[in-house]
Amino acid sequence: MRREIPVQEWPSFLERLGRERRAWLCTMDYAGSVQAREQPLESISIGEGVDIRLGGRVVHLDAPQAVHVEHTGKGALKLVQIEDNVGRTLTLRISEKQIRRSS
Repeated sequence: MRREIPVQEWPSFLERLGRERRAWLCTMDYAGSVQAREQPLESISIGEGVDIRLGGRVVHLDAPQAVHVEHTGKGALKLVQIEDNVGRTLTLRISEKQIRRSS
């Protein structure tokens, strides 16, 4: 099921997602091009736009316009889509796999 995150919730939602899914394997597409495939999520930060760090790559969105999420039938988050002001979409597909973090 797809739903839109209200704009006032974007910062808390995205920063929480970055913390809770840190080290989970993700695939990131931006503007129709794969930016990273099955790489660990490092962080998501909000400031002058949105920065997503995944597998050593950073993708920056200057002016997000919408944030959508989709969940599996069991309720697990499976993807996040962020649309920018010129119609490009960043899609972050979240795997059910997490790499082990060293203590």
